[in-house]
Amino acid sequence: MRTEYPAGTMELTLAVKKIPACPNCHSPEVARKGARYRRLKAAPIGLMPVVLKAEVPQCQCKSCGKTFEVSPPLPKPTCATPGDWAIMSLP
Repeated sequence: MRTEYPAGTMELTLAVKKIPACPNCHSPEVARKGARYRRLKAAPIGLMPVVLKAEVPQCQCKSCGKTFEVSPPLPKPTCATPGDWAIMSLP
């Protein structure tokens, strides 16, 4: 997770830590083929607006050739603090 403060806004960048197996053939041989980012508004901290910038990796299976996207690493609604977000890491 990386934190930036562009134009008076807190922006938290969330990255996928581990790429799962291919959803088509279940092979663990998967390669990253880029990523896009999804920006989501979060609850403000004090008067500062907060934006979550979640990575959506695009992957390709080396076995069957299927391309797919991995779901963004968003915390469960019951998480209270970023320390509870075990599924995230630095990009």
